[in-house]
Amino acid sequence: MSIAVNSDPKSRVKFMYSPYIETVLSLQVLYDPQHHGALLPWVIRFKERISPETYREIRYFGDNIREWLYLIDLALDMPDLDRLSFGEVIERLQAMPITRFVFLLFGEQVPPMEIEAAFDSPSNVEVVCRRLEIDDSRRREEMARFFRDPEKVRRELCRFLVSYWNEYFEEEFYWVELLLVKGIKEEAKRLAQESLPRFLTRLGGGLISRGDRRVRRMKPNVVVIENTPTPVDVSLNELDEIVLFPSLFVSPQSIFELSEGRLLMSFSVPPGVYLRRDTLVPPEELSRLLKTLADETRLKIMKLMMQDRQCTQGLAVELGLAEPTVSRHLKLLRESDLISSEKEGNYIYYTLRLEKIAELHMKILDFLRN
Repeated sequence: MSIAVNSDPKSRVKFMYSPYIETVLSLQVLYDPQHHGALLPWVIRFKERISPETYREIRYFGDNIREWLYLIDLALDMPDLDRLSFGEVIERLQAMPITRFVFLLFGEQVPPMEIEAAFDSPSNVEVVCRRLEIDDSRRREEMARFFRDPEKVRRELCRFLVSYWNEYFEEEFYWVELLLVKGIKEEAKRLAQESLPRFLTRLGGGLISRGDRRVRRMKPNVVVIENTPTPVDVSLNELDEIVLFPSLFVSPQSIFELSEGRLLMSFSVPPGVYLRRDTLVPPEELSRLLKTLADETRLKIMKLMMQDRQCTQGLAVELGLAEPTVSRHLKLLRESDLISSEKEGNYIYYTLRLEKIAELHMKILDFLRN
């Protein structure tokens, strides 16, 4: 999904998020949770759902592809990344030329010619290991295995990503997405109030994953990328596109890419796990709704209303209860705004308010997150 900020002269700024990027970053957090202190409560909760076999694969692939981070590079250049589902990104990875796939998977640290040479001869794998500064014998063996059949390794990696998404992270992404959208809205408001250089400096002030770079502001419309061998001046007027994407899992690092005419930066979205004492008290409306629903008879009444509108007399017969008892339950449902009523002749008919039921899970999520 993407949200473009149309506030001239900042119309080149585009906010986006990607289920693929969040999925890969969540794997990096699971691989190295100690590096993401604020996310430890999430790790503890989420790991309870993950099978030991899945976690072993998280460790295995993380050991051999730089702690999962290089998998982000495989998708960052996709021009329509914000519109692609997780499955569509995987399909593109599977269709990518194998040399380019490996080139990106190794963080663009090994020239394509050396990659192709390693495909042709096992003796050339040693050159790749030196490029990647791999000294560990076990990792060298894994690298040799990789170049014996890179297509097989790609299939194994894509299979694992799909399995992880389908079995675990797709459901988790439901509430993660809510936080990402909230983060975009908040930063879009700040962008409207700040100059573009100041805004980017604030967003890019943390650690950057490639080369420990930082963004520093220069007036009138230039930012400087510091902590590189040679600081780079970036004129914002010369950029065709500035892509900013929120992430729950990127902190304390961030992602930064500067290519011709395009600046891409991530920014961290708070996980919402640290609660003030006053946020522990559920809203009165939510408490009332849950108490109303915590009754077997009232749930039966609501289920009968899913079939058709009901009257007190008909419900009493259906449930085998006295009419006054049914009336008391209907009164509580009506006070919680879960049903509506309409009088016809001598009877009052009650209808279930489906929109209120549909809103209930959002109310629960809002309380748990905020």
